[in-house]
Amino acid sequence: MIMNRFSAFLLLCLLAFSFSCSPRKGNEKTAAPEVSFRCETQIEETTEIPRSQVFVTVNGQEQKVADILACDLIDASGYENFEIPKSALAACGGWWAGAGDYLYAVVKGSDVVIMKGWQSEEQTESGFHYEEVLRVPVK
Repeated sequence: MIMNRFSAFLLLCLLAFSFSCSPRKGNEKTAAPEVSFRCETQIEETTEIPRSQVFVTVNGQEQKVADILACDLIDASGYENFEIPKSALAACGGWWAGAGDYLYAVVKGSDVVIMKGWQSEEQTESGFHYEEVLRVPVK
């Protein structure tokens, strides 16, 4: 009888231990999506005005986002200068002839959201006027 109780106790301990070590669906963290921008810039020969097409790649799927003037990738250390949140996954943009356009990607829910903003020497209000221009569901 003591052996049966000990066996039952041991089995109960093993079950409790196995359930405590199993992964919990509510606590799983999903990996951040892989996001990058790519700029294709051409300089018009007669006017020397840059024209850039901006593409975003989310988990290997690329699509065009915008046409802007100047475009360079922005390192995370420079996000604050462009009012880009620290949580941004990638950013790009540039300044040319008194104005600039900027894009960044953030995760909102289960989507990657691309925000586009602008700034000009002539503007009377401050800021970068960011608005959502693209929403990509992450699978």
